[in-house]
Amino acid sequence: MKRPKLNQISLEGIYAKPGFVITMSVGQWDKILEEGYNNHGAILIELDKQEKPIAAYNKTS
Repeated sequence: MKRPKLNQISLEGIYAKPGFVITMSVGQWDKILEEGYNNHGAILIELDKQEKPIAAYNKTS
């Protein structure tokens, strides 16, 4: 499954926002991420190999 272009948002303050958050590894894309991002307003947080956040994405922001 090919990852689409995602709407990147700032990592600052994302944990203070109420909502649905899903973590993902670098480059990961699957049906769960697609459903959360496209249909449920999920914030996707991309983690590096040390599990540190490196990017965040949200379709509705």
